[in-house]
Amino acid sequence: VLASNLRWGRADPAQFVDLATRNADVISAVELTPEAVERFKQAGIEAAFPYSFLKPGPGAGGIGIWSRYPITPLTAPGHRGVTMPAVRVAVPGLPAEPVVAAVHVYSPLAGDENTIAEWSQGMAGAKVQLDNFAKEAGPAGVIIGGDYNSTSNMRQFRDLLTNGYRDAVEETGAGFGPTFRADIALPPVITIDHILTRNAVASSVKTITIKGTDHRALLATIQLPLDLGS
Repeated sequence: VLASNLRWGRADPAQFVDLATRNADVISAVELTPEAVERFKQAGIEAAFPYSFLKPGPGAGGIGIWSRYPITPLTAPGHRGVTMPAVRVAVPGLPAEPVVAAVHVYSPLAGDENTIAEWSQGMAGAKVQLDNFAKEAGPAGVIIGGDYNSTSNMRQFRDLLTNGYRDAVEETGAGFGPTFRADIALPPVITIDHILTRNAVASSVKTITIKGTDHRALLATIQLPLDLGS
């Protein structure tokens, strides 16, 4: 699973598509603009990822999922301050289709404005939606990757790690996996991008710098259950 904030669609299309094609089965893309969709198509994303559920928008408002395998989009209620499109993915050999979602929670500091109230609403909405995805998936796996605009020391983020959900970085013992900011001389110092799993196990996770964006991408290997009774 590759999860990446594209910084208003500015991520380098050739690097992004090459990275995904060589390493991923599913992509979660945040801040996905219509122009970025076209650039990714021109870079050949549809050759490796013919299935998609895209909701592009201007600036930071777009989001989307690409998949190597057939998908079925899910209908999810809207929540203020968070966007979470989700699909079922028909992964060959699995007894049930996992639920995969992209996520973007509103920033607590948008521009020069204090937007903590909107962020708090977004985190509360994310919690509700994670519980909905758990019900939808049943014994199947759930994978939710993207920009939570939250670090693990925030109570609102820790509230998401209930009902069986785990953070891939914590689960693998990968240690500190900072993702922001990635476009300045100093290395990233905070982790606000995460991949959460339920009824699945993250066996590896790493951060990757992509030209054009201020977030490092997350690339995780997720093991899904072959026996739903186990």
